Amino acid sequence: MCIRDRTRESVVPQGKQRDLKDVTRETNTTRSSWCQGEFNLYTEVWATVPGGEFERLDRRLAVRKASCGEGGERFVYRALFLAPDSNKVLAAKIVKESKFVMKSNAENAEFHSKCRTVHSIAGKLATTFNSLTKGEEPCSDIRFVEGTVLQCSQEPHGPRKWFFLEELLEGDYLKWNNNNGYVRADWSPSKPAKQFGLVKRHEDADVPQAFSHWSFRWSRGRMLVCDLQGVFRNSEFVLTDPVIHSTKKGQYGRTDRGQKGIDNFFLTHTCNALCQALGLKDTEQQDAKHSSSSLGCPGESTSSIRTSLVSVEPLPHCAQRMGERAIAKQQLQSARKHGTMELQHNDRRMYEHKGVVYITDPSGRKGVTAYKRVGRRLSVLGASPYAWAVVVSPHTGFSCLLYTSPSPRDS
Repeated sequence: MCIRDRTRESVVPQGKQRDLKDVTRETNTTRSSWCQGEFNLYTEVWATVPGGEFERLDRRLAVRKASCGEGGERFVYRALFLAPDSNKVLAAKIVKESKFVMKSNAENAEFHSKCRTVHSIAGKLATTFNSLTKGEEPCSDIRFVEGTVLQCSQEPHGPRKWFFLEELLEGDYLKWNNNNGYVRADWSPSKPAKQFGLVKRHEDADVPQAFSHWSFRWSRGRMLVCDLQGVFRNSEFVLTDPVIHSTKKGQYGRTDRGQKGIDNFFLTHTCNALCQALGLKDTEQQDAKHSSSSLGCPGESTSSIRTSLVSVEPLPHCAQRMGERAIAKQQLQSARKHGTMELQHNDRRMYEHKGVVYITDPSGRKGVTAYKRVGRRLSVLGASPYAWAVVVSPHTGFSCLLYTSPSPRDS
């Protein structure tokens, strides 16, 4: 048996359904077709582990040569994990490869790390969103698949290819909105919620659009998660390949269209019942442009307020770090007004401008810590800086990411 490729087109038109319901998850089966030209077989596989290094996997990877789809930045292929010494299929997966020519392993590392970051941020937001809809306003959950960066070689000491590994989504593959303003309006789940023993007050069709809108509100107008696509099963949206539009165009990859992308979403978005239950409103975007939503403080205008008047309230720990690291209050104000904002663990916010990093509580009002950036940072999900480097062996071409852990004084 093998994965039956029922995809009719390599490019899925925006808003069209991609039929994956006949995809078969293969376990405990054998197959030799990769020896007959259908697959590329990689005998050496390395995967990222916590900390950033690559670890050799005790398995092989067979990647189908024919792409089953593509997005704005990557080609999509079906793949199989095989036992190291036989053709036994261990698991069916999806791998994604950059559409762009990478000049170095460092570029590959940065590209795939950014993809992983987008997935991580979207996943953290989905977890928070789900917790908000568990009380009086229950609805279906949203979950984003996790991704792992792979390096693969077809022979010992051979050239490496980079892939982004994800779980295989089985079922009807749908796109509920995209990164250019498209909104799917003709969808409803094939099985009512009551068949799953659930009592919900909101339509499932409302959930993806409300989540995108809510992500804008949660980030205080700094970003919006969209391009929501995947499958709906067991009253859960299982999504992949999200796009984040931010106020700093390109911060989250080539698909980050900046303010234009955010504007396009609101041009076609109509608030539904779930939006209203969450306190969202149609004027959200206009309010953000004329208030301090992007600064995290109501009442401060981003266009007219002087930097010296931007509110920063360092907590005692933050004030101590400012003194130790020679960071002035005005530098924190500049970071809040002009810097990029990224989401951290525990819903904290990280503002960065001209090498100064300012970490605040979820409201953006209270300063938790501050430090000066040293070196180039690859991960954006930690609250502490990480110096990193890509080391490439001149003999094998193998590369790995090396991280320098922060000292206790970095927090």
